[in-house]
Amino acid sequence: MITHNLDEGKLVETVDMDTPIVFESYGEFNYEAVYILAPKYNFAYIKKQTLKSFIAQGGNVFMAYSPVYTKETKSFLELFKVKLSPSTDIIEKDIQTLSNSLFPTTTVYYRGISFTLPDSNAFVPLLKSTPNKILSFTFQSLTNGRLAILGSIDMLNNTYFEKNKQFIQPLLQWSMKTHGKLELKNIQIIKIDGVPDIENEGMFFTNDTVTVSFDIEQTMNGIVSGYIADDVQVEYRYVTPVILDFAQNLKNGSYSFTTVLPDQFGVYTIKINYTFVSFFFNFVIYSSFTLKNQSFV
Repeated sequence: MITHNLDEGKLVETVDMDTPIVFESYGEFNYEAVYILAPKYNFAYIKKQTLKSFIAQGGNVFMAYSPVYTKETKSFLELFKVKLSPSTDIIEKDIQTLSNSLFPTTTVYYRGISFTLPDSNAFVPLLKSTPNKILSFTFQSLTNGRLAILGSIDMLNNTYFEKNKQFIQPLLQWSMKTHGKLELKNIQIIKIDGVPDIENEGMFFTNDTVTVSFDIEQTMNGIVSGYIADDVQVEYRYVTPVILDFAQNLKNGSYSFTTVLPDQFGVYTIKINYTFVSFFFNFVIYSSFTLKNQSFV
């Protein structure tokens, strides 16, 4: 894990849980990612609510648990409405990873605890012993902040890491945003018919015909390429959605959507929505900005 971060050109700081760290300064976080490999972590220098806010603002957290978890590490997951099994309920066996499209199904050694997840698409189970006993999962915020939870810290030790590598390595890469990352790029709004700009440059009017174009890029194993999907939506909102339809997929990671603006002036918001529930993608990509419709005199 440390080697991968260094290979990505990132500065890595390794400390024990009793070493003071300055996690934020003047309202800004000083780290991109936090890895907590201490089931008894006491949250003395990074408060639980602060760590949750870090994820909500786009930060990344990886945590490994074990049967010796504490009240503090338990209460952190309770902030996300995740429940932990009793520490005496130990699961120890070889388990097959859940089927997904982004890395091959494999069998891993597991010794640890289980979790119960809330009913939300923001959570994606990765390992299960039974339908209700989740052994590892991810959570993703709307800002692309990431939380990866592993219920078996033994999977990371020198004895079992190589055996578990097909599962652990992409999970660590996901939590660093070097795998399974989508980004919205090159958003443009172009008027193709309607009231001439002339003295109204950059303004849009009722019944103008407008094209919204944009690109979506994906990062997989550190490689960036265009992301192709047929169910990316463009939404125009004026309190509630007034236009909602699928963008044209141009097959190279580029998208286009042309429409006639509503016959009602006001302040509008354009959103680009995409939701794909899978192992590494479980979020809405969106970009919002103001569209002003004004009557023409």
